[in-house]
Amino acid sequence: MILHNHLYEQGTAQSRQQAIAKYEQALKIWRDIGDRSSESTTLLSIGTLYLTESNPQKALEYFNPGLVIRRELKDRLGEGFFLSSIGNVYFNLGEKQKALDSYNQALQLFRAEGNRAYEAGTLIYIGNAYVNLGETQKALDSYNAALAIRRAEKDRTAEADTLKTIGRAYFALGDGEKSLDAYNAALAIQRQLGDRAAQADTLSGIGSLYTSLGENQKALESLNSALALQRATQGSLSGTALAFSRSNQASTLVGIAAAYLLSSDYQQSLKSFNAALELMREAGNPYGEAEILNQVSYVYDQLGERQKALDSLNKALKIQQTIGDPARAAFTLNNIGGIYNSLGEPQKALDAHNQALEIQRKVKDRPGEAGTLDDIAEVYSALGDYKLSIDSHSAALEIFRAIGDRTKEAQILDDIGGVYRLAKDDQKALEYFNQSLAVSRANKNFVQQISTLSSVVRAYEALKNYPQALEAANQILTIARSQKLSFGEPAAFAQMGRIYRASGDYQKSVDAFTQALTLFQKSGVRDGEANVLDNLGSAYDGLKQPQQAIDAYNKALALRRTLGDASGEAETLFNIAKIERDRNKLDIAQKQIEATLKIVESLRSKVTSQDLRSSYFASVQRYYDFYVDLLMRRHKQQPTAGYDAKALQASERARARSLVELLTEANVDIRQGVAPALLERERSLKQQIDAKTEQQVQLLNSSQSSQAAALKQELDALNSQYQQVQVQIRQSSPRYAALTQPEPLQLKQIQQLIDRDTVLLEYSLGEDSSYLWAVTPTSISSYQLPSQDKIEKLSRRYYQLLTDRRYGYVKQELNKVGAELSQLLLAPVAKQLSQKRLVVVSEGALQYVPFGALPEPGTTARSNQPVPPLLVKHEVVSLPSASTLAVGKISKDVSQHLKL
Repeated sequence: MILHNHLYEQGTAQSRQQAIAKYEQALKIWRDIGDRSSESTTLLSIGTLYLTESNPQKALEYFNPGLVIRRELKDRLGEGFFLSSIGNVYFNLGEKQKALDSYNQALQLFRAEGNRAYEAGTLIYIGNAYVNLGETQKALDSYNAALAIRRAEKDRTAEADTLKTIGRAYFALGDGEKSLDAYNAALAIQRQLGDRAAQADTLSGIGSLYTSLGENQKALESLNSALALQRATQGSLSGTALAFSRSNQASTLVGIAAAYLLSSDYQQSLKSFNAALELMREAGNPYGEAEILNQVSYVYDQLGERQKALDSLNKALKIQQTIGDPARAAFTLNNIGGIYNSLGEPQKALDAHNQALEIQRKVKDRPGEAGTLDDIAEVYSALGDYKLSIDSHSAALEIFRAIGDRTKEAQILDDIGGVYRLAKDDQKALEYFNQSLAVSRANKNFVQQISTLSSVVRAYEALKNYPQALEAANQILTIARSQKLSFGEPAAFAQMGRIYRASGDYQKSVDAFTQALTLFQKSGVRDGEANVLDNLGSAYDGLKQPQQAIDAYNKALALRRTLGDASGEAETLFNIAKIERDRNKLDIAQKQIEATLKIVESLRSKVTSQDLRSSYFASVQRYYDFYVDLLMRRHKQQPTAGYDAKALQASERARARSLVELLTEANVDIRQGVAPALLERERSLKQQIDAKTEQQVQLLNSSQSSQAAALKQELDALNSQYQQVQVQIRQSSPRYAALTQPEPLQLKQIQQLIDRDTVLLEYSLGEDSSYLWAVTPTSISSYQLPSQDKIEKLSRRYYQLLTDRRYGYVKQELNKVGAELSQLLLAPVAKQLSQKRLVVVSEGALQYVPFGALPEPGTTARSNQPVPPLLVKHEVVSLPSASTLAVGKISKDVSQHLKL
């Protein structure tokens, strides 16, 4: 057996396959000569190789017959070895309860035989299974029992190894202090023993712990010390030992790369990852190579270079498919799906996830299958298909419960509650949040508890159940203080401030936000500080203390600008504008809201996904509504100053920005004439700008100003390149530029596009007041209408009645509601209508109203007599925006696709 043992020790995938072939030859010989003991030993070796090759099902095919032989031979120690190995198979398959059953059988055998070393090793396996089941106390009990045996046996090396395992367990539980104590105890023993390889492994673990705690400098010190030890000990190594040393060095470099990544030093991170890749290749470890390529893809994703991210993932996938590692191939496919989802390509994302799902079901990778179902659920949730999202989450939940993974069970229950929240069913959401809390409390998973309780707060707040919301926030505070989770305390006070504000207790809101602010300032979390300052301003506004509110907002504004948080800056400027408007300082309010809109439009142009651009614009529509309302207030004060025309242009400005989305939905080809490479370059630059802007915020938030300054130079260069690309696009296709960067028409331009037989009626719906502009070639008149809520409520009812198949039963109500709606929308301009063509630009629920079917304003229906609709005397045309009149091609496309 010398040759195949040598092949096994070489440690490469190819050598392991060669070793399996040699073992198979030996197996045949043992069977031919009837040597059952050697046959069983060889079965154990082959099964172990398959387990190393990430093929647990194949391993089981060898372990089970080997177990039968050991039982026949009444070899209780050998039986224990096989049971322990079978436990490892089930552990890898995610069937932790089956793993525990096998481990416990092995444990009893080892105890009966008095083999303390094997007993301790099996206790470690049992602890690992309990960690994955979320039963942390049982895991620690098992580890500590193993530690007691190691100490009793005076096996210092094994004692240190067990302490490292305990350190890893506390690390997984988020208890950094106890984790560090265990690691340092292990390190002290290893230094006494002079075991440099073991010291390196422990230092690597300490480095990872410091990384998770955000202490990146300490992490790098520990990891670099580990790497130095690993390099110092490899000189005399060869074969498997050298391959393992290189793999261990690569793992340490991965830890170093992670520390750089969390410091937002992406270039150093990539450098370390690439060095790790080279070592994995030298070690002949394609499994490790593929894992590192997955992590490299994450760095590129963070840099906004998503094509490079996909390239790395596809390389990893090819390796995994070549070496026959289906479980990790599925993992990589899920990462590919994640990239496609971030690119706004949900169908490609679902395709990748479904490929992963098919593989996982084939190899019976139950945990992987559940994780993929969870990823699919996230895609459906982003698409707004909440039913399919909940169905996928629920299928994942069923698997996690079946395999006993309590940690994942709590997380999925929380996810399902989150989907119900998105679907506006907060009561149902609470049912799932409470189930999640019950599980995470049983697991003593405090981080998950805080996460779920934060969702509970939001749900109760939405239901206006403020006492229950406050109770949940207090629970967060209690957990944060008892477990010394520094992030939880300021978050809890911020939650309380929001609850008090929503309930109208503004003084308590100010007090809570002030406490949160102090804690965020103390911890140096600057984006948290900025958010609380914004909320504090809102609370002062509720107390009718406008100057204190503006002071808080101005502090938030300074922080937002320092952090490069443009979206937050826009929101803060909007908040200031509202206060200045309420103080009747309309000129100052106008300056603030115009600054807000300038930021909004700059951000919108950089959003890469068409769907996300639409949703982003919808989220800031209130800024435009406010601007329109403000200008109309100024018009009321100064009727001849032209503010009504400016308000109309503002309304057009909002609509024109949505035109490209409308045309895209209608399948209008607006990219004709632009080189695909140029469009791809534009998209790539947008992604990089977004990614680097986010990095800049992170760096400034962590006070890494020198790196932030360097990043600003990169951003400036990217923005310059982006502008040059846009110039090239305009030159190659003025039509594309006109559509993607539309400029709204001014009043005179609109008037030039309509004839004397046409009246343009444009509606803008607002929270407090709505407005109507009537434009002819020579005039503009404006009118204040009721609130959006009142108009939309009547519009929806009219549409329901109009489409009700029981026409005869609803006819009378239809006439009544139609007359009310006509009076509301058209009566103010009745004298201007005559028999003219009406071009109607509406929004919101008004877009469902067929204006041509409305009765003439002022007409009343006699009992059961039809009311003459507008269409009898008027040609009625609906447009998404008056600015569409400016481009003949657009008008043609809109007419064709919207059937005007």
